[in-house]
Amino acid sequence: MKVVRGKVARPLDSLTVDGGMGLGGPAKIRHREEEDEAQSSAYADTVGLEQALEMKINRNQCEIDNLLDKTATMKMSFSPYSFVRNRFLSQYKRDKLGKVTGTDARIIDACDIEAFSECAFRGDVVFDAGLYTGKGRRRDVSTYENLYGLDPMRVASI
Repeated sequence: MKVVRGKVARPLDSLTVDGGMGLGGPAKIRHREEEDEAQSSAYADTVGLEQALEMKINRNQCEIDNLLDKTATMKMSFSPYSFVRNRFLSQYKRDKLGKVTGTDARIIDACDIEAFSECAFRGDVVFDAGLYTGKGRRRDVSTYENLYGLDPMRVASI
């Protein structure tokens, strides 16, 4: 053995397969590369799974929002409040615009405003706009526009 500047130099044939660097040789390097690939693959699978779950969550949220909209529409169309709001619009049409149809007269006569006396004589721009959408909707859009100065379809879409 030679001594070079205070260090012992070993002959090349005495060095380990990995050059003395502690890497463990080609077999160990290959094993580490395989581990890295497996970890990369697992990471890619995890990222893909996260994206798939996010997409499913978004789809479910859209479905929930649609169902909530449908529920709100159904509530509006079946609630006693909708009768009061219809009466309010029909009464406005009769008293302020001087127009009344047979349907308006029936709505005015049929609706019991005693239970809703507080809200029967005030406007409700959002709820009233909903009365112009869906099944059984009001068709006298000009009454709404005259009362509120707005298009009920635009208000309902907000």
